[in-house]
Amino acid sequence: MKMFISKDQLTHFLIKGDIHLSKKDYGFFNNLKTQISNSKPITSNQDKLYSKLLLKYKRQFVKLGYDVEQLNGLGWQIEIVPSKEEFCHPKISFENGEIKIRCPYNTKFIQKFKNVQDNFFIWDKQNKCYSATASTHNLKIAYTELNKYFENVNYDSTVESILLNLQQYKSLKLWDPTLVKTNNNFYIYGINESLNKALHDIKLSDEPQVLLKLSQYGVKIDQSILQDDDLLHFASNFYPCVDIDDIKSLGSWLKELNYDLIYLGSEIIFNKEISKDIRDALSEIPISRNTSDLDLYENILYLNYTSYKHSRRTLLLHNENLHKNISKVVTIKNSRPILVK
Repeated sequence: MKMFISKDQLTHFLIKGDIHLSKKDYGFFNNLKTQISNSKPITSNQDKLYSKLLLKYKRQFVKLGYDVEQLNGLGWQIEIVPSKEEFCHPKISFENGEIKIRCPYNTKFIQKFKNVQDNFFIWDKQNKCYSATASTHNLKIAYTELNKYFENVNYDSTVESILLNLQQYKSLKLWDPTLVKTNNNFYIYGINESLNKALHDIKLSDEPQVLLKLSQYGVKIDQSILQDDDLLHFASNFYPCVDIDDIKSLGSWLKELNYDLIYLGSEIIFNKEISKDIRDALSEIPISRNTSDLDLYENILYLNYTSYKHSRRTLLLHNENLHKNISKVVTIKNSRPILVK
């Protein structure tokens, strides 16, 4: 059994293979070896991590006859310098039109951060930071994810100013465009300039036809307006789901909303029982499977037996978009019990 006089000497031993290290831990010890060879000091944070890793591989050390407590008690021949504050806590900063993230090593953060949806940050190896184009989306990702895995996050003056300005909106409950009623007047909260222009000819109210129109623009309706009214709930939802046993209610809703055509999806056509029930209950409204009819009617309901995401290809005509005259996509659900003979 080899005796060690310092952690410098122990570091060389650790990367020789007698102790089976993970790839990540091997990289840490190998980097330390390079620092020692180049006479570069190590930081106090590196020393703390070093001690934790020795304990991590305690069983292997014991099998080789070493006492981990004694190994942790060894000193360094190389100089130890205090870790700079900027390396103890993560920091978000704006630099030359980009958002930079610099943070201490954190395994959980690294693993989770790379899998965040729509994450455009890339690792800048040369500058040892994450970098992405400056945008509200990227700032939100940086702020949200860092605060999940670190107790203290630092910000430069630009980011600090933005975050302070956002505090005034902290109490807001509605962020998506939503129709609300206040003092007998109707407003759309969370509206943007483009949506405002698109809706300028619509007189806001709680009428079913108005809610139907707003749903086509992605405007949500506040629960205080909908309450327990089934028609209003149906009108305000662009992708509602209706049980086959409620098909008569569907018929009355379609009349109220002035639908002039029902366009059937292929799955309904192939299900003879469901297709018959639908045709019987909705017979007062023209029903079609011809795509050419989509240009002949102004208010069309698309009706299918499976969810929209699976049936979308059957009605897409141009530029992978729904036909302009389709104002609602309804999925028929069959909850009838199956009789087994």
